[in-house]
Amino acid sequence: MEPNWTDVASAIANISIAIFTAIGFPFIVMQIRRARRTLEITTFEHLYSRMHDIHKIFVEKPHLRAYFYDAEIIDSSSKNYLEVCAAAEMFADFFQQIYLQIDLMPSKAAEGWKTYMENIVSNSPALKEHLKCNKAWYTSALDPIMRKYC
Repeated sequence: MEPNWTDVASAIANISIAIFTAIGFPFIVMQIRRARRTLEITTFEHLYSRMHDIHKIFVEKPHLRAYFYDAEIIDSSSKNYLEVCAAAEMFADFFQQIYLQIDLMPSKAAEGWKTYMENIVSNSPALKEHLKCNKAWYTSALDPIMRKYC
């Protein structure tokens, strides 16, 4: 019995689909890798932009730097108290954002951010106090750093 034209067309279509799939699969993988890299770059750009905003505070108000980098303790009666509290809140918000995005980063970059955050928290009584007093404001993403330092 000779195959009819529908069987032949179906076989050609199945073979064509298999060929196009085999050819197209590497392109799909390449597009996924590019999308992943774009996501990483966008994540880094956003985080560095936020980091720049925080560093800008220390350029404009260098007297605040010691409260975050040099373990200087702030007294509630200090004239700088409200500024230090506001900067501590900015750091805490920024750190939460980092922890929420850390899974999108390559492992070396993630470790670098974790080291940076731990250095700041360990050297800032003001930031520790802010995190301790406002735990409910932050997601469980900050739990590792809060358990260790607060």
